[in-house]
Amino acid sequence: MRLQSVAIHAAATAVTERTRVVIVEDDPLQIRAIARVLRKYDKVLEPIFYRDPACALAEIETSRPHLIVMDIFMPGLDGMEACRMIKGNPQTRSTRVILVSGRMTSVLRVAGLVAGAEQVLIVMGKHCLLYTSDAADE
Repeated sequence: MRLQSVAIHAAATAVTERTRVVIVEDDPLQIRAIARVLRKYDKVLEPIFYRDPACALAEIETSRPHLIVMDIFMPGLDGMEACRMIKGNPQTRSTRVILVSGRMTSVLRVAGLVAGAEQVLIVMGKHCLLYTSDAADE
């Protein structure tokens, strides 16, 4: 899927050592698609998958990932609130977070950036839009 390629390629090319990337996604089909894309970067990325954001939060503090790629809309704890929790914790606040969704409005996009995400990816069919934290002030 193009969305995962954009997010993962950006992470893989920005770091010279093997990068720990936490992927938080509740949809098994999306997990398989992401895993397929990550195989191309197995020399530079160490992916850690979670289907439950609460489980991911419990492990993030100890696993110390370089990057978290997280779906926004998940049952229970959503990606937006999980991002706020990550950024509110002194142990994890410097970890980069990319929020991802196919059901995004401009209000949610800005809310994701305000919650602390460095980037928000919006998927629209085969296309995606990438917004950075600089865009939150617009």
